[in-house]
Amino acid sequence: MVDIYQIPLTTKRGPSLAFYGDSITANGIGASGNLTNNNALGYSFWTNAMTGQRFYSPPALNFGVSGDKLSDMLARLSTVTAARPDICVVLGGTNSLSADISYANCISQLGQIYDGLQAVGCTVIAVPILGRSDAVLTAQQRIRGIGINNWMKNQAATRRNFFVADCGLSFDDPTSASWGALSGYTYTPGLHPSPNGAFTGIAAKIVSILNIIAPDWRILPANQSDTYDATDNPKGNMLNNGPFVGGASTATSTSLSTTAALGVTAAASKGTNTDNRNIQTLTLSGTTTGGSNGQIFLSQGLSAGALAGLQAGDEIEAFVEVRWSGGFTNIAYPYFEMRTTESATVYQRQTGVGQLANPYGISSTNGFLRWRTPSRVLTATPSAGSIQLGIYLISPITNGQSVAGVIDFMSAEVRKIN
Repeated sequence: MVDIYQIPLTTKRGPSLAFYGDSITANGIGASGNLTNNNALGYSFWTNAMTGQRFYSPPALNFGVSGDKLSDMLARLSTVTAARPDICVVLGGTNSLSADISYANCISQLGQIYDGLQAVGCTVIAVPILGRSDAVLTAQQRIRGIGINNWMKNQAATRRNFFVADCGLSFDDPTSASWGALSGYTYTPGLHPSPNGAFTGIAAKIVSILNIIAPDWRILPANQSDTYDATDNPKGNMLNNGPFVGGASTATSTSLSTTAALGVTAAASKGTNTDNRNIQTLTLSGTTTGGSNGQIFLSQGLSAGALAGLQAGDEIEAFVEVRWSGGFTNIAYPYFEMRTTESATVYQRQTGVGQLANPYGISSTNGFLRWRTPSRVLTATPSAGSIQLGIYLISPITNGQSVAGVIDFMSAEVRKIN
């Protein structure tokens, strides 16, 4: 059985949300060997985190290609429309500007992209061309870019199911004479958003629209009886202790591991959220005195019943709610990972990943964000499965550097999709 957009109802989880653009969009996903991740450099990562993962938005619906001009995006429009997304965020044009493509060609190509998406019933969220801090664009190209953005914003007055996520004040710096980004919102060389720029500058604008056109429907997990059972709850939580119950400082069936620099202390503690769910906290402190760079993480395994119930062809994914209050000191990023061992090979699916040399730069998430790993289609019954919740220290790290940070985790899940 399929829905009206021809996506199998057995695999679609919520309205489908696609992202379409150049490297700014492509930065939301990454892959290397047996590891696939949702990357915090991507505005798509933060958009899904801020909307509670209520949209069906797997890596396959990220249509970002590095270096693409608008003409390149238009040339592969049929690939995007074939996926029939319910909603598509479109962000492109900066490479067309730097290639000195004319205003007339740029708006013609954008118009054809919008027409093609809307012809298959897709709601479009257009993101205007972003300011950049690398001084690549000439004065005339900057004027052209603002002209394209003005044309784009006017489309909202004439097109149905068309919205503009204007980042002109949330990402761009209004005091910049060269159309630069706000301080800290890009990383070297100044084109691509940093995690803070992607989160605060771009995703927050997109989310404000999504919350209107597709309000929240997902009910977050809270019931301790929601555990996997092959017969009676085949879509139940496969973790040993996803709600983090029991234990004085570390929840039952949860362990703390560290390979961080010497002098850094990692402490686990327990708390209670305002809705009475358990919070598992990881606190880092100290001053480095040597040792290697590394990671600090909490881990928890899949239940024996869940492992026994999985087989080749099953698709699984993991969720967790994450919060950090205040800033991180010499912490590159928090992360959440699902891993399985299949035929002696370890496969990793991560989310929250950033850059070791460039920390998040986000002072507070203003509450819990719901993270989701990319899914994994099993090639064999796994001999082991687990999640990791932790942080990576900034790299390189030297002696005498302070390390500090507090991160909270709540309601972890691993579930079958099919």
